Amino acid sequence: MWNIESSLKRTGEKAGCNVHVSPHTAKYTFANDKKQVFLSLKHLITSTEQIMSASMSFLS
Repeated sequence: MWNIESSLKRTGEKAGCNVHVSPHTAKYTFANDKKQVFLSLKHLITSTEQIMSASMSFLS
């Protein structure tokens, strides 16, 4: 029978990881990683907008 927990266990064993990873832990780890990527992207966009704004002011 296939389920998330057994899949996580097999994947961890293949990776040489002896730590139990529950579906709950995997879900929140994935969500946290996505949140960090989003925040980094948001910072990059904000910085780029600020540079563009300053450049436009300088050129005007």
